[in-house]
Amino acid sequence: MRQNCRCPKGLGGASPSASSPTRLQTHEVCAFVVSSHPRLRRSKRWPRAFFRSLLVDERRFRLDFIIALGALLISTITALSSVYQTRVIARQFSAAVWPYVSFDQNFAPWQLQLYVRNDGLGPAILRSVSITWDGKPQPSLEQLLVTVARDQPYAMKAAHAALRAGAKLRITTSTPTAGMVIPANGQHTLIDMQGAVLVRYFHPDIKRLGLSLCYCSLTGNCWVQSFQNTGEPRTVPSCSTRA
Repeated sequence: MRQNCRCPKGLGGASPSASSPTRLQTHEVCAFVVSSHPRLRRSKRWPRAFFRSLLVDERRFRLDFIIALGALLISTITALSSVYQTRVIARQFSAAVWPYVSFDQNFAPWQLQLYVRNDGLGPAILRSVSITWDGKPQPSLEQLLVTVARDQPYAMKAAHAALRAGAKLRITTSTPTAGMVIPANGQHTLIDMQGAVLVRYFHPDIKRLGLSLCYCSLTGNCWVQSFQNTGEPRTVPSCSTRA
């Protein structure tokens, strides 16, 4: 096929000769192009057929490129949709297991109850607990009552007198600890005080009590709620050693 190639003047001129290396290379390129296109081998006007073949190949390339670009666009949209759906599901799950902890007290002249309750939809996992009296840390509610009795000797004398008179006095405490779980719609009694003498001396000073809980949900979201706080629990990144 190379011996029968006749390139136009613009592509190489006459047939190659041994004394013209440039013409020899141009002639070889021309021969390769013509031999690689069957349409050009059968066409007498091969330059026109050659450029027409290039145009067809370019259109075919554009079509393949458009198809590939469309497939990439669809894949990107599908991936973004999956990420969005994952976030929506995560938020729905967080809302389904969202705990809401608050403090409450039941007061009567003969009874005082202090408890923490969970009004949320999921369990509250306690991570840290802080107990203070007049701003001073206390290791437990039991130790807090010992501190109160030490600071109010007259209250203890009145309680002993009431016991000798036959009055029924009772104090029950339950200190919350890290790792304790308060179920949804559940509550945990912290202090249960029975007896008018005890309530009369302790209730006016209950504002001196500082109690703070840091708790988390099943998804790892954490909040801090305090006994003196009457608003919403405060969102925190995580629970420290003490609330």
